[in-house]
Amino acid sequence: MTANEKPGVPIGAAERDVLLAVGRAAELARSIQRHAPLRHVKNDMTPLTVADLAAQAIIASALERAFPDVPLVAEEDASPLDGDDGRRLAAETLTLARSSLPDLTHRDLVRLLNSGRGSRADRCWALDPVDGTEGFLRGGHYVVSLALLEGHQPTLAMLACPTLGRTGVDVATEGLVMIARRGGGTWITPMGSLDYQRVHVSDVYALGDARVLRSFVDSHIDVDRTNRVLQTARVGRSPILMDSQAKHMAIAAGRADLFVRIPAGDYREYIWDHAAGALAIEEAGGCVTDLEGRPLDFQTGRRLERNRGLVAANRHLHPLILDVLRRCDR
Repeated sequence: MTANEKPGVPIGAAERDVLLAVGRAAELARSIQRHAPLRHVKNDMTPLTVADLAAQAIIASALERAFPDVPLVAEEDASPLDGDDGRRLAAETLTLARSSLPDLTHRDLVRLLNSGRGSRADRCWALDPVDGTEGFLRGGHYVVSLALLEGHQPTLAMLACPTLGRTGVDVATEGLVMIARRGGGTWITPMGSLDYQRVHVSDVYALGDARVLRSFVDSHIDVDRTNRVLQTARVGRSPILMDSQAKHMAIAAGRADLFVRIPAGDYREYIWDHAAGALAIEEAGGCVTDLEGRPLDFQTGRRLERNRGLVAANRHLHPLILDVLRRCDR
């Protein structure tokens, strides 16, 4: 059976090839994580590992073959390969990426990584090859995340999380793949399987009963204000700390109920950090907006310049938490 032979799974032949590449990238990242990868630091002081680069090369290669005319907007590029340290990083990346791309050359690697510098267009791909690099380095959650944007909105999402299990949100070994198509629902299967099942958000009605998620890394979030909002909402449980779009996957699958991301200062999110996960939640019956209840606007470049923060929840809780946010702002 192929992925698109199961009734209802919204994926075609060319997209299936890309999904397979996402799966291979996730499997490689899982293997790398088990061997304590080195932390590198990019010019913007954010972390980088060989997994980020190898995963992007594998997926960019599949996109180049299947969708040659659709630009790619991705987090990584080839700039970390410069200098003596960069040459060593390039050699390690080539060795690992060749598990999927046996004929890959250094020139190919540079081209594939720099293909992610594509400009936002009416139709483009948004890729985060390892969303949650801090979690990846810590042994926590991370996600290989890819979204197709058409008309400035995500229409297809592919997410692979090697650390989510068949139930719950704790770090596990099975891994999950999630796909979503606008108008076609959200579907999930264990990594390595094609047994897709449709998933839906939870039906929790009261904020006091909500299972709330919060980003593990707090460098870009206002923790104090987040805690005040949750206290005002009388949420009865402490937030569960999770990295990456594993949070989005958990809400889409009904394993958690609410995620509020209140940024520190004027920070604006990158499109690849939310495009795939937002579509997965919406197609599972949930709602994703900014802190003021506005839809996410993906037409402003590489960042969500017209949106501040994020609220993701089922449709019962979403208006309730927006009301709490408004009251806390008075």
